[in-house]
Amino acid sequence: MSDGDNNSGIQKIPEFFFIMKGRCEMSDMKPNRAIQCTVSECANHCESDYCGLNTVKIGTHEKDPTVCQCVDCESFVRCGCK
Repeated sequence: MSDGDNNSGIQKIPEFFFIMKGRCEMSDMKPNRAIQCTVSECANHCESDYCGLNTVKIGTHEKDPTVCQCVDCESFVRCGCK
């Protein structure tokens, strides 16, 4: 690599930084204090425990849900998939 190809002074921020902090810092999303969420792997995650969406869709993958593991946030988007 020649000196002309060097991007000195430009630091690439690793993807895991955005996964840990949430995507709100990269967009105009604001944490919705009415929707608590601890799923930091979601692209809609903000700050420590909030969702950045105005509303979320909750659903189930079971015909007859009987335990909380049967309930899903259908607004979930894996970081990097938006």
